[in-house]
Amino acid sequence: MNKYYFLVLSLILLSNLSFAQTPDSFSVKDPVIDSTFAIYPSAGYMAPLYIKNKNYIIFQKNASERKILKDADVESFTFPRYNDNGLFALDKNGVYYNGDFIATDTTGFKILAEIRNTEYLGRPDLVWKTKYKLFKNNIEITEDIDIESFRSASYSSTLYFKDKNHLYYNFKKIKNADVNSLSDTFDATIYDKNYVYINGEIGLHNGDTLRSVNDYLMKTSKEVLTLTHWIVVPNIDAKSIRPLSRHYSIDKNFVYYDGEKTILTAKNPENIKAWNQVNSRFISDGKMVYAGTNYPFPEVDAKTFGMIPFSDWYFDKNGIYERVWNEKTEKSEAKKFPFVYTKKVSSKNTFLGQSYRYLIYENQAYDLSKKKMYKNLSQTQINAAKNAKTDIFNSIGKKLYEYQLYESDNKIYINGKETTADAETFERILNCYKDKNNVYTYYRSDKLIPIKGIDAQSVKPFFNFLADKDYIYSGANKVIKNKNVEILAVITGNRPGCGLDKTPSSDYYFLKNDEGYWLALISSDIKIKYLGNKPIEGIGNMGTLYAPPAIITPETIAENQIYNKVDLDVLADYDGGMTEQIKFVDKNFKAPKEDGEIIQGKVYLSFIIEKDGTITNQKALRDYGYGSGNEALRVLNKMPKWIPGQIKGKTVRSSYNTVFIIHK
Repeated sequence: MNKYYFLVLSLILLSNLSFAQTPDSFSVKDPVIDSTFAIYPSAGYMAPLYIKNKNYIIFQKNASERKILKDADVESFTFPRYNDNGLFALDKNGVYYNGDFIATDTTGFKILAEIRNTEYLGRPDLVWKTKYKLFKNNIEITEDIDIESFRSASYSSTLYFKDKNHLYYNFKKIKNADVNSLSDTFDATIYDKNYVYINGEIGLHNGDTLRSVNDYLMKTSKEVLTLTHWIVVPNIDAKSIRPLSRHYSIDKNFVYYDGEKTILTAKNPENIKAWNQVNSRFISDGKMVYAGTNYPFPEVDAKTFGMIPFSDWYFDKNGIYERVWNEKTEKSEAKKFPFVYTKKVSSKNTFLGQSYRYLIYENQAYDLSKKKMYKNLSQTQINAAKNAKTDIFNSIGKKLYEYQLYESDNKIYINGKETTADAETFERILNCYKDKNNVYTYYRSDKLIPIKGIDAQSVKPFFNFLADKDYIYSGANKVIKNKNVEILAVITGNRPGCGLDKTPSSDYYFLKNDEGYWLALISSDIKIKYLGNKPIEGIGNMGTLYAPPAIITPETIAENQIYNKVDLDVLADYDGGMTEQIKFVDKNFKAPKEDGEIIQGKVYLSFIIEKDGTITNQKALRDYGYGSGNEALRVLNKMPKWIPGQIKGKTVRSSYNTVFIIHK
């Protein structure tokens, strides 16, 4: 199942159930029967997409290729985690990649990396493995590789991989590389304690071997250079320069931050200590703590200063702090977390809990989401948070379904308030819930609201629909009768271009039941169109269902209207195209880490590109947690001006959607 598509259906459900005041229940609505509605030619197939029907599987590859996977085992057919591209599916007999079957044991299936081509265009190559085999797309890699420990060595999508013994470039071993000291990669560059490697070879500059200093600097026997752009940095002694951290280094004279000289000298190097975490870089000489190059932090005790791993929070003998922005002084200030400090803060008694939600100190927890303190935690709760296995409150008999909704003592609660739902039969079903009596929507994280008209005893998930003994439903809307329903194809409908675009999300479905063939528009309201009972082969006679869009002329171009991509003659774009945009994101996005490794994921963004190239109305439509949405907006706002779109030679405002792909 395509996860992005499931998100769209969830948004449609929310729009279906949107009211100013919280109702006591929703009643199922009948669809609108409309024999006139059609699909615009610009609409495209949702692809790649596996469609699971009762007795067979359809793979929808693109607008012109759909096929039935005749040998797929429907009962065991499932989708792996982190399958954002929608290319993979599994059954008991093997793996499906882009609709092609690969006979292999699926035990240990894992997607390892996306490899973008040099221009960052088109679909990336995917590297994946099972317990015993390694593949690139649908081709098995047969090199001598330790598959169990094999994984990506990259920060972005490069060709570097490693196992417990070797570093690989494009699956070929790099001789003498030290896998235990490998850095993250920067495009074609990676380094270990001995060498800098470029495109899989030991790097050279003017015939001299390149060796690493840290994430920012490298050196030859005579010169110091920046790692990413090979710019010579003057006045640094190449013979004595050595790393202090990923960003700080020291030679015989001074301490440097990303190659820039700091206020600290090399007089007493044994007293100097550096920290690099998430968005923070600190250094201390034991007397004063500095941020970045030379920004002093006199409010903290330098001798006891430290940082909470995987965060921007720091501590000293007096407490744990975060940086907050003071609107009045227009300055960043230290704010102490409200723990009762009974012992010295250290890495032994202070850590981040599950999903970065809780900050734990001794037997106290601070909920970073709710800004709420919890005291006197049991050791079981502390261990649960430390091992990141579950929410810390599950250990006292609570089963968490989602935010504020949980089961305890055989009752269902929302934010501590008991509901009337039957706990014994309560379960999640797609983006709704059900018990023996009702189907519910979890409305605005505040209330379980029954959907009247759906039979709770017989309701089951069917693709992205609910299906009871009578109908299939999208949220609280009937679609068609549930009489041997089959899904034949899915067509992408509208996607709001930005926050000002009030047109609801939508998708088109080609459906079949005992009555015949149907076209359904799934949106805030449901429209259906009966197509008769003659078979529809492939895309066949679907072409008659398409209607032409309105024609835009120079005279009809509105001065302040926000146009969508399909309206533009010249598309809006990042200066330098997708290649430069991705390089900018890779360079500036401070990715969250877990157990020392980058947490990968995607952040979907929307914004308006104004006529002068500035961007407005920036929104993170979807992120993968850990503050990734806010970080993506920070990077987006840091970007230079974009190239605006045009219609008939006239510059216009336009909506734009993009995705930041964050890799290990």
